[in-house]
Amino acid sequence: MYGDRAGRTRVLRALVTCLVTAGALVASPLGGLGAPLGGGTAEAQAHPFGDPQRLEISREGATVRARWRAAPDDLTALALALRVLGGKRTYVYRDGALVPEESDKSDAVLLAESPRLREYLLRNIRVTEKDAACPGKVVSTGNLAADGAVLDFACPGAVTSASVTVTMLTDLHASYRTLASTAQGERHTYTKAAPTHTWSLDRSDRAGAGSNGTASWPTAAAIAAVALLASGGAVLGARRLRAGRRRAAR
Repeated sequence: MYGDRAGRTRVLRALVTCLVTAGALVASPLGGLGAPLGGGTAEAQAHPFGDPQRLEISREGATVRARWRAAPDDLTALALALRVLGGKRTYVYRDGALVPEESDKSDAVLLAESPRLREYLLRNIRVTEKDAACPGKVVSTGNLAADGAVLDFACPGAVTSASVTVTMLTDLHASYRTLASTAQGERHTYTKAAPTHTWSLDRSDRAGAGSNGTASWPTAAAIAAVALLASGGAVLGARRLRAGRRRAAR
């Protein structure tokens, strides 16, 4: 009955559609997944062993900024968990992941437009400075798939170090991890078992400084080039002076 490839594809799509629709019905409103269907479709959609989430941390004065990014399939899993996706959806396998076949808006766009995403971000990314919580706000989720979500945390005074706690997506699957970094080269991998890290941010807004506070390599290269040109000019001048003396002696 389903001997041809097209027939088998239709059956697979119908089965996935049924699973996704059923999973959306049992997912809890704000991130907790229901027990039926083995933990819900959002957990089945999760890909914790694929591309990790990324977090870029910086500061300006008393404000700590965090930019969070995730792979498209992880955005879909989160959208399902937050019950952002409504109605029946058809999914197909593409590049090793389930993705929507047809939709007026992508999962990332629907997720970005939902206030539930903002609540989730502020609940799962938190900043403290000297044991005082820094109130956060979501600055941007407009182009979530490409640019990620940007959060600002206002601390009481100028920040030299801050503790950042990240629990993004670990409620969907315990194996999710987030690779975090600063422009100065400090790095940390957030996991469910290690959700908090203290960052040194006293150099984050120094222009032209490298990871150890010294001049960055473009500046050093420019200085070396100027020195080379100067030494080359001095050698050329000396040669011309000697040649002039020889002609005068004749």
